Amino acid sequence: LYAEDEKDLLFELEIPAFKAGASDGGWMLIETHRDEGEGAPTSAALQVVVEMKLRYFSLITNRFEEVESQLVIARPDTASTAIINPLVDEQRNRLLVATALKDATTA
Repeated sequence: LYAEDEKDLLFELEIPAFKAGASDGGWMLIETHRDEGEGAPTSAALQVVVEMKLRYFSLITNRFEEVESQLVIARPDTASTAIINPLVDEQRNRLLVATALKDATTA
């Protein structure tokens, strides 16, 4: 990749159902918040579901560098309608089309 280039990675996760009061090591904290300023406060457990590390060679510093990040999701007490991220939906649709085209050409 060159300066200002981006690379999207799409992957699927299967996450076990949330069990209120569970004391798994993956739970970070419990917090109370309001969703978009509406309704009563709700509590949600925040859980780290993916830990990522990227190692790359930087031409600017002329050495290998690493960046780390975590994917943290809120596990609310009650389920609500999910808001789909349009960037994720775009990549998912791209993958579905590529898979359909591959299947059509090999059939």
